[in-house]
Amino acid sequence: MNASISVICYKYKTLKNGECALMLRIIKDRKSKYQSLGLSIPPQFWDFEKNQPKRNCPNRDAILRLITEKTKEYQQLYEMDTAGFRSGMPGGMVCHDKLVEQVRLPH
Repeated sequence: MNASISVICYKYKTLKNGECALMLRIIKDRKSKYQSLGLSIPPQFWDFEKNQPKRNCPNRDAILRLITEKTKEYQQLYEMDTAGFRSGMPGGMVCHDKLVEQVRLPH
C-alpha cells in the first residue's frame, strides 16, 4: 500500500526548445502516474543518475526548492489519505488521480 514519489527529467518527449519537462512520478501498486511540475530544463543540466539538477545548472536552488515543496505536498496528502483509510474514515482509498486532484485544488 506504499507509494513512492520521485522526480524525473522526462527525456522521451522533448519540447520545441530542446528542453525536457520535469515530472513527478507517483508509483502505487506497481502503477505509475506522471504529473508535470511545470518546469523544463535542458538535458545537459540534469543528472539522470541522481535525478537532480547538476551543479552547473543556472537555477539549481530554485528548482531543488520547487521539487522539495511538490514532493512534500504529495507525500503529505498520501499520508493523510492512508491514515484515514487505516482508521476507517470515509474517503480513505488512495489512488493516483485523487492525489493529483487534491494538489490541483486550491486550499
